Amino acid sequence: MQTTEIGFRKTIVGWYIVVLIENGAEYNVSRELFLELTGASKQARAGRTEITGAQLVTLLTDRWTRRIPKPADAVAV
Repeated sequence: MQTTEIGFRKTIVGWYIVVLIENGAEYNVSRELFLELTGASKQARAGRTEITGAQLVTLLTDRWTRRIPKPADAVAV
């Protein structure tokens, strides 16, 4: 089973910023979805974990998940 490594940090409003380690893409993910998919503790503030391909698809296609755009000066040329 293929897994994807992600990093995460909790926001001030309780949602999670999820970072795909392989490409640095960042997503804003609801608290409920993040905790359900990762099994992380409600007290988790930041960390790294692995999720399956199916979990990644669920995370990225959720109606509330939003990609966080990178500033133009942060994009590699």
